[in-house]
Amino acid sequence: MQTIDIQTTVGELVKERPARSRIFEKFKIDYCCGGKIPLTEACEKRGVDPETVLDALIADESAQDGYVDADAMSLTDLADHIVVTHHDHLREELPRLDFMTRKVAAVHGDVEPRLQQIRDVFVAFQDELTHHMEKEEQILFPMIRTIDKADSAPEFHCGSLANPIRVMESEHDNAGNAMEQFRKVERRRKPLLSVSPVTHTSCHWRTTRTRRQQIQTTIILKSCEKTNPRTNR
Repeated sequence: MQTIDIQTTVGELVKERPARSRIFEKFKIDYCCGGKIPLTEACEKRGVDPETVLDALIADESAQDGYVDADAMSLTDLADHIVVTHHDHLREELPRLDFMTRKVAAVHGDVEPRLQQIRDVFVAFQDELTHHMEKEEQILFPMIRTIDKADSAPEFHCGSLANPIRVMESEHDNAGNAMEQFRKVERRRKPLLSVSPVTHTSCHWRTTRTRRQQIQTTIILKSCEKTNPRTNR
């Protein structure tokens, strides 16, 4: 975990770890256009104790750094973990990021067109990820839970678990492509405006978090392939 210096500007703290933006929003501390002042000064402007904000930042980072031993979990437990830990979190965070990208593009997009490009990539990414989660919860994970409970290979309406697996893996690749588009837009020509790293890194942080979801989903899929020979059809 990184050491937090309360003399660092709010904007720099968010650039180091974009997840901190949620804590600053909680305390109504501006990390965007007003993020050029030290954390201590920002807290003073809002009438908030800097130590209270610092404690909240540290507690949030400690919670996010929690280790999950996926190998020790059953297929059912792992599927449940992905829904509760990642899907529910995404359903809370994606609307917030949607607001951020829309606002920054609207305010600063005329000066820096890449902000609108980031917005466009995010909109497509959010739509696909939302449908992806629904398919996992309504189709793939119920099948996995059935396999976990069955004594013998069960029959599925789609013929084999391999079919939804192929769809999920393809969508995981699409998520990776969206991450690369974020990076390309950020690297192009000159650095973006001071507000743009917040938008970009927040989107990047969100997609990086989904990478952990993808890894855990892959563990489920590979476990199912070993558990149920029908997935190899």
